[in-house]
Amino acid sequence: MYQKTVDLYSERMAEAGGKYVCVCLGVMYQDGIGINPNYSTTMEWHRKAVEQGYADAQFYIGSMYEHGKGVDRNYSN
Repeated sequence: MYQKTVDLYSERMAEAGGKYVCVCLGVMYQDGIGINPNYSTTMEWHRKAVEQGYADAQFYIGSMYEHGKGVDRNYSN
């Protein structure tokens, strides 16, 4: 079931301009939903969503810094 979702949220779809798709794909990489977890890829997708004006993606980035997931734990960024 999740693999089908990953296929639907393929990187091509996210690259085509879906800020919500970018966040969803980032969460899937973060939590390992249908794919192997990969925090650096997670961060890339969340940043793409922020660049497209999706401010809620900043929460996900902040959470990664707070919990040290794929980045150095840092409360000031």
